[in-house]
Amino acid sequence: MLKRIFFLLCLPCAFLRAVPMEEASSKFSKGPAPAWVKPCDFIEATVKPSQVNIQQLLDDVQINWEEKTRYVHKVIKILSQAGAEGLTKLSIDFDPSYQHVIVHAIRVLRNGESIDCLEKSHHKLLQREESLDQNLYEGKLSLVYFLNDIRPGDIFDFSCSLVGESPLWSSHFSDTMILQGSSAAIEKIYRRILIHPDTPLQMKQFHTSLQPQAVDLSSSLREWSWEVLETPSLTREDEEPSWYNPVARVQISQYKNWQEVVGKVLPLFTLPEDLRTNASPEMAALVNKWMESTEDVFQRATLALRFMQDEVKYMGFEDGMGGWKPTDPRVVLDRRFGDCKDKSLLLLALLKLMDIRSAPVLVEAEMGKRLPEVLPAPYFNHVVLRIEINGTYYWVDPTMTYQGGSLATNYFPGYEWGLVVAEGTTELTALPPEIARRPLEIHTSIVFTSPDTAELKIEQTLDGNRAEGMRQVIQVVGLRELRRASLEDTQKIYKGASVINPLSIQDDREKNEVKIHEHYKISSRTRMGKKMVKVISAVLEENLDDNINLERASPYALAHPLWVKEHIHIENPFNDWAPDTEEAHYENEVIHFHYGMKREGQTADFDYELKHLKDHVPVDCIQDYWNLIHEVEPNPSLELVISSKPVSENIK
Repeated sequence: MLKRIFFLLCLPCAFLRAVPMEEASSKFSKGPAPAWVKPCDFIEATVKPSQVNIQQLLDDVQINWEEKTRYVHKVIKILSQAGAEGLTKLSIDFDPSYQHVIVHAIRVLRNGESIDCLEKSHHKLLQREESLDQNLYEGKLSLVYFLNDIRPGDIFDFSCSLVGESPLWSSHFSDTMILQGSSAAIEKIYRRILIHPDTPLQMKQFHTSLQPQAVDLSSSLREWSWEVLETPSLTREDEEPSWYNPVARVQISQYKNWQEVVGKVLPLFTLPEDLRTNASPEMAALVNKWMESTEDVFQRATLALRFMQDEVKYMGFEDGMGGWKPTDPRVVLDRRFGDCKDKSLLLLALLKLMDIRSAPVLVEAEMGKRLPEVLPAPYFNHVVLRIEINGTYYWVDPTMTYQGGSLATNYFPGYEWGLVVAEGTTELTALPPEIARRPLEIHTSIVFTSPDTAELKIEQTLDGNRAEGMRQVIQVVGLRELRRASLEDTQKIYKGASVINPLSIQDDREKNEVKIHEHYKISSRTRMGKKMVKVISAVLEENLDDNINLERASPYALAHPLWVKEHIHIENPFNDWAPDTEEAHYENEVIHFHYGMKREGQTADFDYELKHLKDHVPVDCIQDYWNLIHEVEPNPSLELVISSKPVSENIK
C-alpha cells in the first residue's frame, strides 16, 4: 500500500538493478514547473541548535488535485563537510505503474552565483526492493541523481513534480499536511492544495492551532494554504509506542465517513461469481477432505486456517494496484503463496465453499490504537479475517504461522480497530484486545552436588504468541542451533557451564503450549575465601528498565501483553540458612509485581510475578514507574554463598 516518500539525504537502499535507458525514458523527464505553482522563497536564518550538518531553509509541497500532480520544492544549506558528504545523492521514489516524474531544477547557490547542476549531474533510474527480505515485491523505482562538488556554505535548491494518482483512490482526496520537522527545525514550511470549490473536505488538526488560508482562484479552483516559519524541532525518544505521533499536522479528507472507504475496496474483495461452480480441483478436494473429516464447523474452519498459515507461503506483489487488489484465490492456491490480502481472500473462499461466513478486515498494524481519532481515509496496511459461526465472531490473521489452539483461543494481535469490508459497514469495529490468557512460567532449580558444582534445571511453559514464536524459531534455525544458543547464554552467567541433558521441546499444538527443558552442570566461584554462585531472575533482568529517563516528554512503550511467573528453588546441603521470609506486592496503573522469598536450613525459594497492565507508561507516571521498579529490585541477581562459616553471611 503505497506511501509517497522523498529522500533528500539518501539512506542505504536495496537496489536490485538499473532500469535500461530505453525503458527509463518513459518514466521521467525534465521540464519547467507547472504554471499553477506559486513561487515560494526560502528564508535564511540563524542556525538553530538542532541544525547540525544541514539547515533546511524551505520545505514546500503544493498539490493540484484536479491535475493529480504533486510539486515538491526543498532548499537546504550545507553547514559542514559531513553535511556535504551526506548530500552526495538525491533520490526521488515513485510507482511507475501510475506516476511520472518531472525534474524541474537542481541548483547550488554559492557566493551569490546560481550553478545549474541538473544537466551535469549523473543520474540513474534504479529499481529498489527494500521489503524483498519480507517477501514483498513493490515495483517502485528511484530516480537517483549523483551530485558533484557540494561544499559547506552551499545552498542546495531542488524541485520536481510527481504526476499521477493511484486509480483506486483518484476519486477522493485525502492527505496529511506535515507542519513540523521530524528531527531538526525547518525555517519555512509551505503547504498548498488546489481543488474544486465544490469538493467537500474535512480537516482535523493535531498538535497545531494553525488555520488554513482559503482563496477561490476561479469558479473551478480553490486554494488552501498553510505557512509556518521557524518550526521547532521535534525530539523523538527511545522506546516510544508505535502509535504515538506528536508531529504537528493537519489531516484532510474528502471521505465523509468510513462507509465511503469500504465502498472503494469492497469490489476488490468480492469473490469470483463462478467460484462455487468453477472451483479448481485442488480447492474442491481440500474442502471435501475437511468436510468429510469432521462435522464440527469450528474444526472445519480451524483446518482451513491452519492450511492457510502453514502451507501457503507469505509473498506479495505490491506494485500498482497489487498493493490493494487481491489475486484470484484459485491462482493463490495454485501457486501456494500470497500476501495478507491474497491469503485472507483465499481463506474466505475456502470457508464460503463450506458455507461458513467470513469477511475481510482492514487494520493498521502500528497506529491502530489511534484510528478512531483520525478522519475517514485509506490508512490501512494489513488485512485479517472475521469468521462468523452461530452468531459469534472469531478473528484470525492468515499470515501468522505455526499457530495453535482453537478459534476461541487462537492468538490474535492487538490491532485495536479495524474496518470490516462488508455491505452495511459504516464505522470502525473495536477488535478483541490482545491478552495473555496464561503467564509465561519459568521454573529454575539449582541443586548443589558439592561446594564447587551444582545442577541447573530450567523449565519454561510458553503459550499463545510465545509458543508460536518458539515454533517458528525451531523451524527457521533448527533445534541444534537453539541448543547451542541456549548453552551460550547460560555460559555468559555461569562460566564453564556444560550440558547434562540436551535442551528438549514438548509441543502441544492443540493447546498451543510449548514446554522447554534445559539441564546443565554449573560451577561456583571463589571470592573472599567463600564459594559463591550468582542466580539471575529472568523476570527482573529482561522486563524492568531502571534506566528510564525521568525527564522524557513522551510515553514509554512496554511489552504488552506481558505476564510472567518465575520460581527459583535452591538446595544447598553445604550450608544452613537462618529461617527468614519476605513478601512484597506493588501495583499501579501500569504494572503489577509480586515478590516472595522463603529460606530455611538448606533450601531457599523465590517467587516473582510481573504483569504489564498497559502497553505504555504515561508521561505523568514516569516518576512513579521509576520509583516502583527501584523499590522492586535494584539488582536482578542474587549472589549466594555456597560454603562459609558465618551463617549471617550465607545470603546477600
